[in-house]
Amino acid sequence: MAPQDILATKPLTKADFFDFMSREPEGRYEFEDGRIIDMTGGTANHSYIATRFLTVIARQIDESVWAVHGPDRGIELAESVRYPDAMVEAQPFDGESRWTTSPALIVEVLSVSSGKRDLVTKAGEYTAITSLEAYI
Repeated sequence: MAPQDILATKPLTKADFFDFMSREPEGRYEFEDGRIIDMTGGTANHSYIATRFLTVIARQIDESVWAVHGPDRGIELAESVRYPDAMVEAQPFDGESRWTTSPALIVEVLSVSSGKRDLVTKAGEYTAITSLEAYI
């Protein structure tokens, strides 16, 4: 099944999303409201800002205690799966897993197309995570 076929199907379960992602589709996707959301197409400015955050965070943490991840590491939430631009979680972490449920820091770089989702929807989901210490 092609990604566009799955993207058009509603509603899906997180298990459907995990199955879709296990086939290593090209592109970046999140799971929200029973739908697979295509998250591709960020600008150079977005990438630059996210990379700067990753660099600054990585320089300031104790890597024996914390792990810094970029947008390839997801967060499994109660009803969704997100891929923030940057994230920090406690060591040790499962190096074979694609998702965590216990991030300590999450960074989302705002853009015109994602601002409302980042400031409202994701903020509500992220701030419900008991391990979360900061959302930037």
